Amino acid sequence: MDQVTTREFRVAVYLAPTRALVSEIEANLLDLVDASIEVSSLQLREKYEAARAGGPPLILVFTQERLHLMANVLGNAFTSDLLVVDEAHKIGDNQRGVILQDAVERAVRSNSALKVVFISPTTQNPGELLADAPADASSAAIDSDAPTVLQNLIVAE
Repeated sequence: MDQVTTREFRVAVYLAPTRALVSEIEANLLDLVDASIEVSSLQLREKYEAARAGGPPLILVFTQERLHLMANVLGNAFTSDLLVVDEAHKIGDNQRGVILQDAVERAVRSNSALKVVFISPTTQNPGELLADAPADASSAAIDSDAPTVLQNLIVAE
């Protein structure tokens, strides 16, 4: 949120692990940011181009598949300044993990100065996500036991 509120970006992408979470994350972000920041889960070229041209900053909430669709539409013009990868540990999954890794690598190729944040709840070895980072890239793993998800458990007997 610090990156968002200080306007250090023009286009940010939040990669959600599932389509079901996209709308929930989009709604949560809309509650957190002011009206001068666009939040969208749709691959709208107009909003992207407006943000790149100096209009309102844009946060795109996508699955990895939607990120690929947006990048395909924009071609070489696609670039983002901030990439947040939620449930990044899923990069180790079979098919979806390959698509996720490809999406991350594609975003990095489009902007060598891209800031990437991996969120991986309950991961015991978060530094492993940074093992493939370029040698000249600044990286840090933050190991925390703080809960990242709020849950209400109801037990009925």
